[in-house]
Amino acid sequence: DAIKGQNVELTDVTVVYVMSAGYFVGDETGNMYIYTASAPTVVVGDVLTIIGEKDIYFDMPQLRNATATKTGTQTVDLTTLAFEAELADVMANVLTDRSVYGRVYKVEGTVVANGARSNYALENPLTGDILTIYNSSVGLTELLAHRNAGDYVELLVIVHDHHSGGYWRTNYVPGSVVVKEAPQVSDETKVANAITKLVADFTNYNVFGSIALPATDARYEGLTITWTSGTPT
Repeated sequence: DAIKGQNVELTDVTVVYVMSAGYFVGDETGNMYIYTASAPTVVVGDVLTIIGEKDIYFDMPQLRNATATKTGTQTVDLTTLAFEAELADVMANVLTDRSVYGRVYKVEGTVVANGARSNYALENPLTGDILTIYNSSVGLTELLAHRNAGDYVELLVIVHDHHSGGYWRTNYVPGSVVVKEAPQVSDETKVANAITKLVADFTNYNVFGSIALPATDARYEGLTITWTSGTPT
């Protein structure tokens, strides 16, 4: 409940996830991000006492300018902390709910690229919902082959922040991906999802010259897209 700029002490918290410029720690009350600006020296399983300045970044509470003292080690198994959820449930989280940040979810979807937002995301093939996986996540090379193959998978993610673009960013948990059988998608659903993607891709898209309009949707073999002008000459 500390306000932004106030010094905070966290006692006996465990490192659960390490990134290139910070790490998440947790206890029975939840997880919190510690921003380090450079590569952290901690590892998953370190038990720490941390003193730092509370900050808010993209609506995510975090500590910065922090000093950490190691007091022990502990085994970390994020599967025991994970909430099973649909992608839509994660995406519907309220950004002002501070308990969401750092929460672990077990989710399913097809591994895809997500345009300018991220190189990786999960898509629900039935609804078209897309959950962004943060480019700064660790272990993303594990997802490359799955993205190239269009695999439907189950994996763990940690909620990172709510981007100013209006979407949640999550971190992939390395070693958690499992290939599963994909649900069957009807032709009507494929068309609806293709339209949804086109609308998202071209909303607020500024055109200053000729562009190549997509004629297919790589997710659905055999689906073709045709275009007509609304202002024919």
